[in-house]
Amino acid sequence: MDQRRLEQIFLVILTLMFLIGAMLLYKKHARPFKKIIIEKGNIAPLMEIKEQIDINRRININNAVLDEISEIPGIGKVLAGRIVEYRNMHGNIGNKKEMLKIKGIGEKKLNDIAKHMTF
Repeated sequence: MDQRRLEQIFLVILTLMFLIGAMLLYKKHARPFKKIIIEKGNIAPLMEIKEQIDINRRININNAVLDEISEIPGIGKVLAGRIVEYRNMHGNIGNKKEMLKIKGIGEKKLNDIAKHMTF
């Protein structure tokens, strides 16, 4: 066989190996669809799904950068900066009550933002 033909065979084999590897990775990490049965008038399954979506969309206050924190409704750049500054001085924030130590966060603000963050 000539050199060009060997290169073509090698590229085909390499491509197939890549596709098989990608397929195996996808299969390993893919989640099966959850079958949802909704009875007339019962929205509990939908509320459960909404709650899971909300949990997955929460921003981790201890890992987030200033721009991510400022995306939380009710927190602007200034308050996000205070949160980052507090975290830098005192370490990770352990719970939502500790957030009350940050200037600009009171009980009302905390109740408004708590559903959008995690620790």
